[in-house]
Amino acid sequence: MLNIYCGKTLFDGYKHLMKRLEENRKTKLFSSHIFVVPDRFSMACEKDIFEYLNIESTFDIKVLTMSRFASQVIGQNNKVLSKQISSMIIQKILIDNKKSLKCFCKTRLSSGFSKELFETINQLKSCGVEPKDIVISDDDFLAQKMTDIKFVYEKYEEYLKQNNLIDSADKFTLFERYLPKAKSLKDSCIYISHFDSFTKQGYAIVKKFIENAKQVNIALAKNDGGLNSHIYLNDVYSNVMAIASGLNLEPNIFEYEDKLSTTFEHIKTNLFSYSPKSIMLKDKDLSLSCHNSFLEECEFVATAIKQKINNGARFKDIAVAIPSLSAQKDTLKKVFEDFEINCFFDVSTNLSGSLVDKLIETLIWLKTRYFKKEDIIKLIKNPILELDQEYVWEIENYINIKNIEGKSLFRKDDILNNLRQSINVWIDFVESLEPNATYKQYSDKFLKLFEEISLGDVLQNIATNYFVQGYIEESKKLEQVYDN
Repeated sequence: MLNIYCGKTLFDGYKHLMKRLEENRKTKLFSSHIFVVPDRFSMACEKDIFEYLNIESTFDIKVLTMSRFASQVIGQNNKVLSKQISSMIIQKILIDNKKSLKCFCKTRLSSGFSKELFETINQLKSCGVEPKDIVISDDDFLAQKMTDIKFVYEKYEEYLKQNNLIDSADKFTLFERYLPKAKSLKDSCIYISHFDSFTKQGYAIVKKFIENAKQVNIALAKNDGGLNSHIYLNDVYSNVMAIASGLNLEPNIFEYEDKLSTTFEHIKTNLFSYSPKSIMLKDKDLSLSCHNSFLEECEFVATAIKQKINNGARFKDIAVAIPSLSAQKDTLKKVFEDFEINCFFDVSTNLSGSLVDKLIETLIWLKTRYFKKEDIIKLIKNPILELDQEYVWEIENYINIKNIEGKSLFRKDDILNNLRQSINVWIDFVESLEPNATYKQYSDKFLKLFEEISLGDVLQNIATNYFVQGYIEESKKLEQVYDN
């Protein structure tokens, strides 16, 4: 049996759960009564139960968080690895595979670092992200770091599988799996309260409660579209109803609204409320709207843009003008990201720090410091050279391990021969630079070099790739460099 208690606030339905608890205890149909609440409400819930039932002790009522409930169920079947042991496994993987790492090979592999890396992997697992789901970034440094995280994540999962081990990240997966077998659930009555949302896995667990418990009672907030309906959305109600429908179950729905004095009723109805007004002028192509804040203006504009896109318009044909781009850009950008609107902010950008600027600086450093290791690596990692990413990582590791710099770059070696052949244009250019040349002479040399390598076409290709991969802002910046 499924009972749903709806109110305008989470507390409205919660109070009626107490009444249901009192009635259910009198029937003696249930071996236990289990309240499932968020961690921050567990002590308050225990206190409310004792006060409402006017009792001093009980053996048939439990107040549990999802995590605590999971530990009780899993503890009867499997031993879950502690975070400390999991961190030690991560550290062992790092030490055993240090030569295979691209970024973390330079890091001191301490226990603290292993702990942080485990927390990262733990977070990915809890969000349902598997190693195969990790997409490597185009940014060189970030790409190396993500490659290492993916590599360690894969090795960690292999280790757990080979040794038949379970870590804390899999707790809720196991909780969902073992719930149907839990003796504490079969003849129990479940009370769920104070949740304003659930994860996908959380809803799966709620479904298991409904399927296996003798009775499930859920208290939730359900708005009626009032002025402050944005405080509590109807997601939980809609999803629980969808679960019931999938199980061919007709829930009992109880809707409650506390009757308050006129003053408090007004506060309850209007607290955090807003009512934006829209005034349509006679001209069909022009509308004027009045809002309480710039954030509301942005949301109104974003909604209008999405409507146009749904009707066949293109993002590139839409422009938005605001009073101060520097002061209001962040707010507008956040709203557009929430609405999944692709946009480019036309902000002036200093050419310093661009790919071309970095390339010029690197070439000059290669001359003045005579092929220092760090400068060689910076050169091969610049996208303008269009070297394969895997090849770049391989060469970078080789340079670091063999300490290649200065004259050693030109020694006879198959790997170095291939490298020199790949970047011979740049090596020849560096060697052609005169230490005492004038600024104009340097400028002329660089312009001639850029013409030889067709820099404009190279930048256009990179900008196009950035755009295709979703890096629209970087693409536009690079196009500005190209145009200038």
